[in-house]
Amino acid sequence: DAPVEFVVPGHGEEYIDLAHIMLSLRIRVETETGAGVAAAKVGPVNYILHSMFNQIDVYFNQKLVSPLNNTYAYRAYIEALLNY
Repeated sequence: DAPVEFVVPGHGEEYIDLAHIMLSLRIRVETETGAGVAAAKVGPVNYILHSMFNQIDVYFNQKLVSPLNNTYAYRAYIEALLNY
């Protein structure tokens, strides 16, 4: 439940196209003792990256520009179903 923060500093006149930003994660499933689990016994849920986060806050110049709610996973799933 710890927050994950990304800071992308501006570089003068350069433009960062946020539509082409991607997040890549390496995920390992473990038991409570920290031992690995056999691949045949587990699998990820649909839209695993969206289900890992319950809230996404986006700030531009220290100003919040995203809605304040804990429904990010639901919204992302519905948008994926509707091809939004």
